[in-house]
Parts: sequence; C-alpha cells; structure tokens
Amino acid sequence: MIHENNFYREIANIPPLPPDLYGSIDRAIRRRSLAKKALLALAASIVLLIGAVTLKTITPARTDILQPEVASELQIIHDYLNGSNLEGELELYAVVEGY
Repeated sequence: MIHENNFYREIANIPPLPPDLYGSIDRAIRRRSLAKKALLALAASIVLLIGAVTLKTITPARTDILQPEVASELQIIHDYLNGSNLEGELELYAVVEGY
C-alpha cells in the first residue's frame, strides 16, 4: 500500500510538457491523418480506373463492321420476320451470291 501511494504521488509531480512540443505533436497527428486520406483516395481512384477500363473493354465499339455473310443472314431473318416472300427472295439471293 505504501508503494502504491508513493507511485501516485510521483505521478502527480511530473513536470508539464514544453509549449512547443504541442505543435509538433499536432503536426504529426495531422500528417498521419492526411497520409491515410491520401492513401484512401488513391485506392478509390484505382478502383474507379479499373472499373472504367473494364467497362470500356466490355462494351463493343459502335464502328464495328459486320462481315458480308453475317449481314446477308441478318437481312434474310429480317425479311422473314417482316412477312416478306422468303422463297422468292432466297432465289434472288442465290442468283446474286452465286448459289
């Protein structure tokens, strides 16, 4: 018990910190906070950049040109679905395309 009382008495007699030390402590705290925020902003930027690049590579370009065979097949399907005379048009396509 005596040692405990001596311990608390010594803690009460600790000299105060110098006034200029508070400024350096405050700067160190702000620097750490700023570093954490900068690191978080960098990580968010990288995530957004990866998302944008992925979105750009997944979406097809509007300037893609269809191959002639694919265009021909799509035209036949379009005409069939719109009620055109498929038999007559197939004969025309056979003459044009050499079938």
